[in-house]
Amino acid sequence: MTLNGPEPLPYLTSAIDYHFYLDRQLAPIADAILALEGSSLALLMDKQMGLFE
Repeated sequence: MTLNGPEPLPYLTSAIDYHFYLDRQLAPIADAILALEGSSLALLMDKQMGLFE
């Protein structure tokens, strides 16, 4: 998945949409694991982003 939608790998012209993969593939898995600790990926990422403010 790219910033301009799906593109076949041999014809890739746009940048990869990393937020798409984070939200759709990594977050559900991370949230399932982090729920055991009473946390979530969003909560952890919010704390990380606060370091740069």
